[in-house]
Amino acid sequence: MTRKELYSKQYHDIEYDAKAARIRRKLAEARHKKAQKRAAVSQLLLIISRVLGIIAAIAVSALDSPGYMAMYIFAVSVALLFGAVVLRDKINDYV
Repeated sequence: MTRKELYSKQYHDIEYDAKAARIRRKLAEARHKKAQKRAAVSQLLLIISRVLGIIAAIAVSALDSPGYMAMYIFAVSVALLFGAVVLRDKINDYV
């Protein structure tokens, strides 16, 4: 193998390694972004579930009062909690 061929081969090897490194870096960045999205969604869902838990607690305490309003508040809070669970599952599947 001549010197020119050897240098050419080394250049192509270095170029290939550089391309592979760029691809690995892009894949790592994509994984990092996906992990950040998943963490943000998790935090958002945690906040939503806590707020809905507070609403459900208020609704349960409202059941002691007479009238249809307490039942209405309780039914709405249960529906919101169920919707939040379904939403969480859908978002976790998406992310």
